[in-house]
Amino acid sequence: MSVAYLIAAGPAEPYIQAVRSIAPEPAVVTISHVDLIEMHRDRQMYEWQVVARMPLG
Repeated sequence: MSVAYLIAAGPAEPYIQAVRSIAPEPAVVTISHVDLIEMHRDRQMYEWQVVARMPLG
């Protein structure tokens, strides 16, 4: 989960206050596997490929 992504310097306070104002409900999540990825930004954008997958459970 991402809350924010910034690429420039600036104050963090507006983002901290925004997150503090949220009262999320608990969530149940089932995770069936984890992936090892190779990630790069060779073409000015994030790209990745799965190198290995490990099933859980």
